[in-house]
Amino acid sequence: MSRHGGVRRRRTPSPEALPVPMSRRLAAVILGLAGIGAVTSAYLAYAHLRLHRSLGFKSLCSISERWSCDAVALSPWSWFAGMPVAAHGLWFYLLVVVLALAALSRWNLPFPRSVAAVTLAASVFSVAVSLALASISLLALDAFCPLCLGLYSINLALLLCAWAAVRRTGETGLSALRAEWRFWRRRQGRALLVAGGAALPLLLGMVAWPSGFSPVASICAVASSERDQAGRGTRPIKLDVYLDFQCPHCKQANRALSSIRSRSKVLVRHRQFPLDSKCNPLLSRQYHPGACLQAAAAICAEGLGRGDEFRVALFEGGARTESGLVALAASVGAPDDGFRACLHSDETKRRLTDDIEQGIRLGVEGTPALFVHERRYLGPVDPAAFSCLEQR
Repeated sequence: MSRHGGVRRRRTPSPEALPVPMSRRLAAVILGLAGIGAVTSAYLAYAHLRLHRSLGFKSLCSISERWSCDAVALSPWSWFAGMPVAAHGLWFYLLVVVLALAALSRWNLPFPRSVAAVTLAASVFSVAVSLALASISLLALDAFCPLCLGLYSINLALLLCAWAAVRRTGETGLSALRAEWRFWRRRQGRALLVAGGAALPLLLGMVAWPSGFSPVASICAVASSERDQAGRGTRPIKLDVYLDFQCPHCKQANRALSSIRSRSKVLVRHRQFPLDSKCNPLLSRQYHPGACLQAAAAICAEGLGRGDEFRVALFEGGARTESGLVALAASVGAPDDGFRACLHSDETKRRLTDDIEQGIRLGVEGTPALFVHERRYLGPVDPAAFSCLEQR
């Protein structure tokens, strides 16, 4: 009874004070998922370093031309804020590991909802990033990283687990996040301390990440010793590129290399490496039917002084038949009679055979393959990456 004779009512605690910590089972699942994600991201960051620095390195998840972690890691989309995306992912999973350990150890008793709510917010962001990266792989690169797809699945599983943990409080995910926002707004000093401690490893990594492993620096590292041996100002840097005209990455490489073809200090030599068993003894089947004829056509167009124009037209048009290739050559100014006769000439066959044999000798297994004075360059093909070749 109250002092005024009424019935004393028990005061209902505010939602943010409800002591409902994350269950140990959910925390253990989240810990396992985040641990797998951290190990996977650590390997992808390591592979990223090796691909941009070491000649001839091939990651464990490079399965084919389309399913290749290497193709994704060597693209401009693999970098963000001066570090590989995989390194950012490693930081994210380690943060979730700490949150899960906090839930298992009951460190979160003063604010029991925080671990689940923060994990939920981080997982929502990670799933959004996963969808963006998957879209880039599909639409821009036409190549997929198998391990990255595994990480996308882990991010979705983390989101579902965090959602289940929040639901244990009897709230919706949105109301839980709002309650957490109100809780930490009244404790701004503590919030800044926690946020700063969480962000500090990421900031230190961005500052300390070796600049020599950036895409722009990698081609410079490959070419520096060769430039000195060639003699400054005496001979141009020789850049050999092996192409297949049905390879989407070759199309991107050809577009990037077009900006430096006319520069006197860089000699770009186009080599043919069609992924077609009809002329390439390295292959046991036809990956790209008609690629041998396309390669012969490119050799003929180059001999007739229309090589650059024909390569661009062939990448865009994709002609594979003799009549289509002859028409395409005529559209860029190559004479019909000379071009048609060249397609089946012994000289063209010899040139094509020489390119393929030299590519096999150098270890070419896919396209595009770039070599600076016969030293393999494994890095992104963009104009910025080759600007250092002009600094002689």
